[in-house]
Amino acid sequence: HENEIAQSEGATGKLFSKYWLHGEFLKVDSEKMSKSLGNDFTLRDIIKRGFNPLAIRYLLISVPYNKQLNFTFEGLKGAETTVKRLKDFRQRIYDAPSISNSDPYIEEISNKALEDFVKAMDDDLNTAVALASVHHYVSDINIYLSKQEVMWDENKKVILKTIYEFNKVLGIFPEINTKEYDEKVNQAFEEYKEARRNRDYIKSDDLRGVLLAYGYSVRDTKEGSVLVRN
Repeated sequence: HENEIAQSEGATGKLFSKYWLHGEFLKVDSEKMSKSLGNDFTLRDIIKRGFNPLAIRYLLISVPYNKQLNFTFEGLKGAETTVKRLKDFRQRIYDAPSISNSDPYIEEISNKALEDFVKAMDDDLNTAVALASVHHYVSDINIYLSKQEVMWDENKKVILKTIYEFNKVLGIFPEINTKEYDEKVNQAFEEYKEARRNRDYIKSDDLRGVLLAYGYSVRDTKEGSVLVRN
């Protein structure tokens, strides 16, 4: 690579790079990838087969850049399943009703997960270990949630922030559906107003509690009921 560096620095008068990473060669079904073997694929080729681009990304970073990856479509299917699980997890956290409070345990394991994640990435971009720390965190949170009826508001924010920190580096968590959550809130609020009009105060109090769990308060004014984000 010396003459490429010399050409670039001679043309620009600037330092070519502070760091140089040389990725290992890719194998496809345990064979060297080459046009002569007919086993070379572009990103477009794989997407045309119906695979999620995030699954392709996940598979490619599942092995550190300096280790050889054996690409298979079976492995890609497994990556799709994993990416879907990550999406479902993120959606579950987003949709979970929450009330004002916090559990220090969540902040503790979130900080530990991020610490392990950063340590792995600082170790010559060890993406395999970094991904392991993500999955360990997801597992810990799922176990915790299985024992809770509702989530504490502050914990919900911490978990979503931790996911964001993982994702801004790896980009493997798919976007979530916020529309469905908003529809649940709007439906509960409409039912609340209907109950108030019918003077069904027991039902309206129950619905007030539902909205509170979703993170909203209701203010009843002379002009009507108003929904306020907590």
